[in-house]
Amino acid sequence: MRAEIWDDIVIGAGSSGAVIASRLSEDSRRRVLLIEAGPDYSGSDVTPLSLLSALKPARDHDWGFDAEMTPGRRFEYARGRVVGGSSAVNACLALRGLPSDYDEWRKFGLEEWSWSDVLPVFRSLEDDVEISNEYHGQGGPIGVRRHDLSNLTPGQAAFYAACIDLGFPETSDHNHPEASGVGTGPWNIDSQGRRISTAMAYLESARGRKNLRILGDLLVDRVVIEDGRAVAVDVIGPMGRERIDGRRITLSGGTIGTPSVLLRSGIGDPVELKRNGIAPIVNRRGVGRNLIDHARIGVGWMGMPNFVGNDSPYLEVLLRYTSTGSDRLNDMQMMLFQMLPEPSLSIRTQLMKPLSQGQLCLNSADPLVQPDIRLNLLTDPEDMRRIIDGLQLIARFVANPRIAQIGARSLVLDDGSHMDASVFSRQIQDVDWAAEYAQRAVRHYVHPVGTSRMGSPDDPDAVVDQHGKLIGVEGLRVADASIMPTIPAANTNLSCIMIGERIAQWMLNEAD
Repeated sequence: MRAEIWDDIVIGAGSSGAVIASRLSEDSRRRVLLIEAGPDYSGSDVTPLSLLSALKPARDHDWGFDAEMTPGRRFEYARGRVVGGSSAVNACLALRGLPSDYDEWRKFGLEEWSWSDVLPVFRSLEDDVEISNEYHGQGGPIGVRRHDLSNLTPGQAAFYAACIDLGFPETSDHNHPEASGVGTGPWNIDSQGRRISTAMAYLESARGRKNLRILGDLLVDRVVIEDGRAVAVDVIGPMGRERIDGRRITLSGGTIGTPSVLLRSGIGDPVELKRNGIAPIVNRRGVGRNLIDHARIGVGWMGMPNFVGNDSPYLEVLLRYTSTGSDRLNDMQMMLFQMLPEPSLSIRTQLMKPLSQGQLCLNSADPLVQPDIRLNLLTDPEDMRRIIDGLQLIARFVANPRIAQIGARSLVLDDGSHMDASVFSRQIQDVDWAAEYAQRAVRHYVHPVGTSRMGSPDDPDAVVDQHGKLIGVEGLRVADASIMPTIPAANTNLSCIMIGERIAQWMLNEAD
């Protein structure tokens, strides 16, 4: 590898990196190397069933991270470690976010990321097999389907009916810019019910290109910077430590992996770098800061015998709604989850426009040591108010006869305690009790963003400019969820794919 100089090195083959490598390699003049820390399966015919099945998230290709939810309380933090990244292990909900999610990025000086800019990209990447209008596209690499309302599993049908009972409107298209209420979600699954990861959608058809090489099971330690320019990456693999040279390097390691590599490369807050024995090269204090994730909490219960099986879908129905007193449309989600082991059924509310922020720091300069991830969920009082409002809505659901009939009488709370549903419905009205429950039980929604955020070059907290270029380093880009300055009110996979498409187009248009 040392003798080769690649035109483009892409680090991380996830929701954004796989897209970028595929698009760049469409130009046969470019020699593109895609590096992934996890395994590379060369096609769907040799891909493990866990990664193909859209019935539930996969747990067997994971980084093994944990993160602090609230001070002193840690919880596992799933991230996909495989070609395809978290797009290969997720729940397949293909939501875009709202126009306001992208328009608000303008206040960070990002004039080319408005809704009018990103909508054509969302349309181009999807193949919506059911809806054709000005908001949807056909023929793109990501297939989008919706479950048949007449064929929902009994639990999902009960939840859907309960949403109607409680006055929520129905929607047939959750990706319409003004949609709200209950409907079957848009899912990135194919006609055989398989998860469409970026490995399947973008790389499977690109593997035959002679100018593209995909290397799995290589952990990137750092980017090598010489005279203000990124010139190589140091990797650790079966052959030990090696250096790979490249003319242009794109970091798509995700919200956890990207800032970790940047910090080990000497890019970040000098105090943080020196604390880990790393010589500072570029002072960008925003690296690792602005960590934002959706918060989730709820209750579960034991399903009736044989009510949930191994072939039961994890999700089918999605409720999007606006919290009481909120001025942000669809700042909340609610879903009924079904998956073994017990408790096999649960209802959880998700805060989709949080104000709280966390931070990622290194525990060591050793790339084999996981970083210190602190989410600081619900530290903003408005976040706590809205999550309590969501818990009180859950109480209305478990009191609904349709939900009670599927077993929601004796509840298992997210802190592991047990409580009768009627008692929970009374207790959750006590704001102090609800806040204490939220503090000890709230979890992430595995949608981290923001740790290498975009901004204008004179913004001291910005890490990259609006084209993903690292401020202060030539030849280095970031393209993944870490560049988002704020979090969309949606599951983030589709937005990450959009980021990959948009930045790849800019890269293709650059002069060599």
